[in-house]
Amino acid sequence: MNIVKSFATCLELESPNSNIRGKKIEFAGRLCYRSESSISDESYKTFISNIVKKGHLSVLEHESVSILVPVYKTYLENLLFDEFSMGRKFFEVSDLVNETLVTANIRAWYEMFETFSFTTGIEISLYNTLRQEYDFIFTKKFDDNNNNRYKLAQLENYSKDIYTKHQTVSFHVQCSRSISHQLVRHRLHSFSQESQRYCNYSNNKFGNSVNCIIPRSVEDDMNVIAISNFIDMYKQAETNYFSMIEKGVKPEIAREVLPNGTATQLVMTANIDQWNRFLNLRLDSHAQYEAQFLAKQIKEKINILIKK
Repeated sequence: MNIVKSFATCLELESPNSNIRGKKIEFAGRLCYRSESSISDESYKTFISNIVKKGHLSVLEHESVSILVPVYKTYLENLLFDEFSMGRKFFEVSDLVNETLVTANIRAWYEMFETFSFTTGIEISLYNTLRQEYDFIFTKKFDDNNNNRYKLAQLENYSKDIYTKHQTVSFHVQCSRSISHQLVRHRLHSFSQESQRYCNYSNNKFGNSVNCIIPRSVEDDMNVIAISNFIDMYKQAETNYFSMIEKGVKPEIAREVLPNGTATQLVMTANIDQWNRFLNLRLDSHAQYEAQFLAKQIKEKINILIKK
């Protein structure tokens, strides 16, 4: 049994590969199975292609594309969302001078184009723009040259209001399972979380150990008796878990004996406006101490991005 610490790292700031198309999607997907060690320079293409074939599309939500379309906002919305009825919920659209800025995560783009008949040049140009960035996801082929694609938006060149509305940010978080239950209530975020169903902590891959977290409020109070009780409880839970695994019980069943203090990792993604709503709630004095700790780390990194 290992005692580990909670953390929140910003992939845009602290992961050198997060700017490569597909790399963040692969990291989020592999985190579910804790197979990050299988990541290589080119592994993301095969990994993501297989995910799409299986219909496991939620991890595609961790990357977004912002495109400048040389038509008015109302026309673009009518064109896109008349066919894709859920579009308004998953797209951010801003009216600029003589063009429209439209942003959506890759899942939203992919599912929208699955419904399209591609009868207009705008649809084809949008698709070709996405295919140029993600040819391992958008595989349909149309006439593709510079006249059949649109420009990608450099969001940092726009006003703060537009930037925070369109810029998505991902955090890699480690916390207890009980805190993760609070995080996933923020329903406009996208999540990929370590799966206790598929992760067998008795394997060498996990060091034959269950990672657990002692509440930071207990640690900060230096409550020696409480800390000792937590450690004893975690050790007993680990013993029970390993005993069940040895008897042939599947991890998806054996996990029921693991406590809320078991560590978990997840990737959380949202635009900056949604992160600010998250911070308003999780930095409130009524929020749990451990959630406030993570929110403070997240706020520091969001502020860096806004000021860049």
